[in-house]
Amino acid sequence: MKNKRLIFFVVGFLIVFSLSTFAETTKLKRIGQYTFVRIRGEVPTQEVMKRLVDRYAGDIKYGFDLAGAGDLYLPFMAQLKSETFEEKSLPIGDQLMWMLFRSQGKVKVAQDVEWAGNAPLEVFVFNVKEIIRRMNS
Repeated sequence: MKNKRLIFFVVGFLIVFSLSTFAETTKLKRIGQYTFVRIRGEVPTQEVMKRLVDRYAGDIKYGFDLAGAGDLYLPFMAQLKSETFEEKSLPIGDQLMWMLFRSQGKVKVAQDVEWAGNAPLEVFVFNVKEIIRRMNS
């Protein structure tokens, strides 16, 4: 009987611990370990980024679905063809709702991500108008 109580207590403790861990912000300290797409050579240009999005469209759709934003995939793809990426610097402490990455060849999503590197991160930014409309309404 004592063993059952001990096992119950340990399992309950692990569940509570794991739930509190999942609610925390993921602090991203470096880029490149779990990349979504491997890019050879120089820093990618806007044209390279657009080609990569077209090439990996199926994986991106799957990632949008995993993130719970599957309905934004089509507006994202449609707008991507006519818009340009903006080069920006992501300051330390800035947060992202979610981001896609690969681990062991599988597409995964990290929710509530904070850039916590040593310096600002140079990124390409692309605002999807459909998302902005939904956030404002």
